[in-house]
Amino acid sequence: MIVNIQKYLSNTYNISLDTLKGNKPIKDKDEYKSYNLSIILCWLLHPTQVYGCKSLIARFHGCKHKNRIFRLIKLYEANKGFKAYVDHALETYYKDNNARN
Repeated sequence: MIVNIQKYLSNTYNISLDTLKGNKPIKDKDEYKSYNLSIILCWLLHPTQVYGCKSLIARFHGCKHKNRIFRLIKLYEANKGFKAYVDHALETYYKDNNARN
């Protein structure tokens, strides 16, 4: 699931897959925005948000700690602008995946 989301975002937002996996440094704020979007989408689209899935998401994105995921979840819940940005990306993800099937 996480790998599929990373591949989708790599193709959609024209960002290197290595950057999303944390193997390559982030160059500019657009890549940073896409990197954070990848993390929050992985959390929101994870079928069961159970114990251990935050660690899995962090590992697949090259994060050393789960703090980034906690901060992004909190930002998603508190900031309406960020929530609208993520929700739009979610809608696009659903539309694109339904069109393929």
